[in-house]
Amino acid sequence: METSKLKKFAQFARRSLLEQVTAKLKLVLAEESPARRERPQAIKKLEEAIAEQGKEQVIERVAYIWFNRFCALRFMDVNRYNRIGVVSPAEGQFQPEILADAKMGHIDAEMVSESTCQKIFTLLDGKTPSQDPQGKPIACWSSRPATIGTAPCHFCSNALTITPSF
Repeated sequence: METSKLKKFAQFARRSLLEQVTAKLKLVLAEESPARRERPQAIKKLEEAIAEQGKEQVIERVAYIWFNRFCALRFMDVNRYNRIGVVSPAEGQFQPEILADAKMGHIDAEMVSESTCQKIFTLLDGKTPSQDPQGKPIACWSSRPATIGTAPCHFCSNALTITPSF
C-alpha cells in the first residue's frame, strides 16, 4: 500500500492544526476576549493547564485530539457508520454532507438537542455573528465529547477548518 500521500497529509494537517490552535489560544487568552466573559471557568482551567504543562504541550495535545477526531469521523464516513457524512461531502459536493443538510433545514432531532439545533440555525441564518458561520455549526456537532475521558475543547473549535480527504 502506498502511504506517502497519507504521510504528507498527516504532516500538513498537524502543522495546520498547530497553527490554528495557537492562533485561537492567543485570541481566547486576550485580556478582553469574549471567551473570558462567556466561559470564565473554562478559561481558568485552560490557564491552569498551561501553567502546569506549558503552552506548547497544551497546544500539541489539543491539536492531537482534533486530528484524531477528524480521522475517526472520516473513517466513520467512509465506512458508512454515520447515516450522513459528518466531515465528508456527498457525491459531487464540496462541503460536508451534514452542513449541506443543515443549510436545507434538516438536522436529526434524535442526535442533536433542540438548543443546539437552534444555535446552528441562527449561525447559518446569520442571526448570530460569527467569523466562521459555516465552520461553527460543525464545531457544535463535533465538540461533543468524542473520546472517553476527554472533555471537549471549546477554545479551539471554531478555528478548525481541516477536512481530511484521503
